[in-house]
Amino acid sequence: GITADLSEVYMVSYQATWSLFRNGSATFGFEYDHGTTSGGVVEVYDRYGPTVGIGYRLSDKLSGTVTYAYLQKGSDVPTLSYSQNRILIDFRYDF
Repeated sequence: GITADLSEVYMVSYQATWSLFRNGSATFGFEYDHGTTSGGVVEVYDRYGPTVGIGYRLSDKLSGTVTYAYLQKGSDVPTLSYSQNRILIDFRYDF
């Protein structure tokens, strides 16, 4: 947008999925972001953390996953640093 701040982000993520049994799987991952923002507040930050999840195929077309992620953000602006816990519950239907 015309009045929006500019953000530049470099991101690397890794994810591995293993089949645990016939209909179940486990996912492990890690993500890292390095970014800068300009405009109202100029900031340089690093954000990183692991993810872990489990998935289950409920039928031929329906599957569900539960994923937990922990993110730690370090910023050169101290009030913008944080740690975050996220839980994602996801259902997918394949047509």
